Amino acid sequence: MENDLYRIFENSKFNHKYYLRTFKGAGNFGAVFLADELVGDTKIQEVAIKAIRKDKMASENIANELTTAIQLNHPHLINCITSEEGQLQHSTFKYPCFGLVMEIASGTLENHLQTKVLGADEVRGIVQAIASGLAYLHSESITHRDLKPANVLRVNNDWKISDFGIARKMGSESGTLTTSLTGTPIYMPPEVYEAQKENAAVKVSPAWDMWSLGVMIVEMLTGELPFNGLADILQMKIKIKGNLPAPFDEIVSGCLCESTTQRLTAHQVLNLLNTPINKQATTRSSRTISTPTPIRSQNLPTSGQTSPVSPARNHRPNINRYTVIQSLRTEFQRIIPFGGLAILGVITFFLYLQFRSSSPNKSTTKALENQSEVSKQQKTSEATPISSKSPLVIQPQFDEAGSFSEGLALVKIGLSYGYVDKTGNLVIKPQFDEVENFSGGLALVKIHNTQKTKGKYGYIDKTGKWVIQPNFGGRQYGAGSFLEGLAPLEIVWDGFKIAYGYIDKTGKFAIQPQFYKADNFSEGLAKVKLNTTDKYGYIDKTGKLAIQSQFYNAGNFSDGLASVQYYFPGLYGYIDRTGKLVIQPQFSQVGSFSEGLLPIEINGSYGYVDKSGKLVIQPQFRKAGSFSEGLASVQSNIGGPYGYVDKTGKLVIQPQFSQAGKFSEGLAPVEISDGKNRSYGYIHNPLKP
Repeated sequence: MENDLYRIFENSKFNHKYYLRTFKGAGNFGAVFLADELVGDTKIQEVAIKAIRKDKMASENIANELTTAIQLNHPHLINCITSEEGQLQHSTFKYPCFGLVMEIASGTLENHLQTKVLGADEVRGIVQAIASGLAYLHSESITHRDLKPANVLRVNNDWKISDFGIARKMGSESGTLTTSLTGTPIYMPPEVYEAQKENAAVKVSPAWDMWSLGVMIVEMLTGELPFNGLADILQMKIKIKGNLPAPFDEIVSGCLCESTTQRLTAHQVLNLLNTPINKQATTRSSRTISTPTPIRSQNLPTSGQTSPVSPARNHRPNINRYTVIQSLRTEFQRIIPFGGLAILGVITFFLYLQFRSSSPNKSTTKALENQSEVSKQQKTSEATPISSKSPLVIQPQFDEAGSFSEGLALVKIGLSYGYVDKTGNLVIKPQFDEVENFSGGLALVKIHNTQKTKGKYGYIDKTGKWVIQPNFGGRQYGAGSFLEGLAPLEIVWDGFKIAYGYIDKTGKFAIQPQFYKADNFSEGLAKVKLNTTDKYGYIDKTGKLAIQSQFYNAGNFSDGLASVQYYFPGLYGYIDRTGKLVIQPQFSQVGSFSEGLLPIEINGSYGYVDKSGKLVIQPQFRKAGSFSEGLASVQSNIGGPYGYVDKTGKLVIQPQFSQAGKFSEGLAPVEISDGKNRSYGYIHNPLKP
């Protein structure tokens, strides 16, 4: 996501006084860095700096956060030391900022929750810390308004509330009206949405924070959020898996109360926490809830149920954040036409879904893989056909077709792309403008360019469902397929083309953006270029350089080898995965090894060499493709039909196709032409049973 681009400011200075050592994270308005405070060149202490960009936040809000943070003093609020005015500076741009200098935290509650469901004793300590901090804030007439796990930091062994960017000072009547819809949607109370629905102001009060605390308690104890969408919040349909142990059952009921005046206060939560924790979950009938307005339709266990609280596990179960967010997005646009648009921008923890995307090295609209290897005229007189024809198993019917990958193949019918299975049945109907092959269970696709969608890209699974929503676009920027679990993505910050990184299948950056150019992973390595003047090298899947930058041009690894060109103009050779040159530079045009053979051009004709560089199939073809499943497509004459040869050079399928793709999963796409009409079908590999 774009916030990760703050990482480029690492190893720079802020206000000539703070050395920004490590980027830790970012939100809507700025970023947090670990920094060294300097006097001259001498480090005097380590601090954290929150850089708040002036162009991202109104000046009065910046002043509000700085003033609030500096003035507050409590053991469970993050300690803010001072504030500075300066700028984040990079070689190509500068951003004026205010810097909030804070004590260093070792992590967030959000990070902690990603490892496990917490036990009742641990949750008690965390809630005590949060409630204590809230009690202090509320006594100072301040409502935080964005309480969530990401804003609760661990400092040594203490938990502290942070981020007062949208905290609001309340008036003397225990509430201030606001029409500003700010906060994180899944932790915001129903009165906020009700007010926005009516285009009215909402009262800012401590009850806002107490609702958020109730949501967090459920999340900590169960690993899930207590609702499935905005409709559940508005209708107060709170859903909690299993029973909560006392006193958390009473605390949650009191916090997730529809009436703002009857919600528990922070002091009341602290009082309830003084009650010893009952390690066994209680039933609803065994306790008296102190709040007059109980939660409606909350799906808590009825009397007689004795399900214990979920024990802490090594791995946290999947939290239904994604479903919740998609529901919120849809319902906001339906219920709150204008205000809903603003809140979508607040959903910062799903910003990583909003990427610009394109294929780094190939056009995704091509159904056939165009091989870079071209060959000379085939000497058919020297080839002995094994099979005169290979029967069509899927009749010609497609305008374009690609090789099968993971059981599906992309096809084009009319102006749209979809996917078929190996019987020729449409599994995903044609509906996309551009598509990639499936890899790792996902395919990069572009939805139709309409006024609403504006040609967005996203990733679908093999049922056609969105896994990463089409919320990013711009084909001028780079994105690729998920090969070996990672996909290259070039991210954009404020409209500028910046750098490539690699995302995993959740859309998170596994390798932070730092490369000028980057390609797909292959055999554990990916070629990258660090900057405009640098040469290509190879990184491993941790992002570390495995083969130093030294090549003017480089190819992807295949069969353990990759083509490289040390300078331009120059010939190509091949290196192994250690970077050792194993085939000396001798080729003017190259491709990739496949099944131990490489198509190469010699004096205008194409033949094949093995991995020692020895010629094993004499140059005789006008065009030649890579081997796959024991066969390679070849063309005999300029403009002539394509057939297939085996690895001895013998013709297995006679030339008869106007285009021919590579075999994969036993099938190959071929184009049949009668001189007037052309269409694609699939043939079976005769070497396969």
